[in-house]
Amino acid sequence: MKKIIFNNIPLIISFLFLFSLVVYGHLEYKNEVQGINDTYNKYVTECSLSNFEDEEYISYCNDLLEDKYYPNFFSEVSYIIHKVNYISMVLFFAVSMPSLYYISKYLKNGIIKNELTRKTFKKCKINLLAISYKGALILPIIAIVMFVLSYANTKTFETFNMQDIIWENSTTTNPYLFIIMYLINITIHSILYCNISLCIVRKKHNYYVSSILSYLTFIAIELILELGINTILLGKIFKINLGVILSIFNVLAFNDSYGVLAPLVVPTIMLCISYVFLYFMYKDKEKLIIDCN
Repeated sequence: MKKIIFNNIPLIISFLFLFSLVVYGHLEYKNEVQGINDTYNKYVTECSLSNFEDEEYISYCNDLLEDKYYPNFFSEVSYIIHKVNYISMVLFFAVSMPSLYYISKYLKNGIIKNELTRKTFKKCKINLLAISYKGALILPIIAIVMFVLSYANTKTFETFNMQDIIWENSTTTNPYLFIIMYLINITIHSILYCNISLCIVRKKHNYYVSSILSYLTFIAIELILELGINTILLGKIFKINLGVILSIFNVLAFNDSYGVLAPLVVPTIMLCISYVFLYFMYKDKEKLIIDCN
């Protein structure tokens, strides 16, 4: 048990950190809704006990009765994302560092040379990637926790208070499709983050160095997408602005301005490209062994 915990320390820390943020956002939303409803009930009581016959005051009370705040699934999820989104700059590390923890030691200590006496190179790679991809599970699990807490609290997918919701009405009218697409999107991003890290650690076996270089590579890719392609190529030449669609950065928000499929296009393309790099970087057994010496 101790060995399992020790081998998954970054994974556990990342999960607990993000889990605590989601729970904090959930509790903050409940407290805010409670405060809104307490204030609402106070004014409703004042209206019901009032003897004013002024038409303006009667109109105010009638409008107040129609203006009750109803908590709902999408409002709470939007609220939690807003609370958590301030760490989006470093969210990459929550996936990358757990993914790098084992493989960096594996390559640095030359463990693969011993394993190749018992397993084929293909099996070694599959086992190594399977362990490293555990980091890609963190964000999807956290998203599921967020969805479960939000629905358990609000018990409805009805979309009241649209001003509090960060997604289009066409998206929120089909909550099950939204949940599926959101999870697919966050999973694709997570695997992409892992692949970027795995490509870097292939040459840089130091855990902290590979973590920093992976993040810098991630930032470089984001700059190419945002500035090079979106701003310069599409914006200045073709006069098109796709905004955050051309981004692998803000994984939590799931921007659906162009529909629920649009947010998947760029990360899926980048994921395919990352697999090409990953294949060639781990293709040659002899080179991998030499680099581990």
